[in-house]
Amino acid sequence: MARNFFAIVGILATIVALTFPIGIVLLNENKDVIGLVKLLIYISVGIDTFVALTLIFSKD
Repeated sequence: MARNFFAIVGILATIVALTFPIGIVLLNENKDVIGLVKLLIYISVGIDTFVALTLIFSKD
């Protein structure tokens, strides 16, 4: 069960790490950067919650 969790987190971390830093650097206004960071946090919390609930309620 732990292997599945680490596999999913590893793949998602790679995708997030390669995508969002480029977007933050390219933005010109602070308002846009703050909005993108908030979006990143919401997406991360959503994915973490989904994975946690999936692991809690899955039966191996």
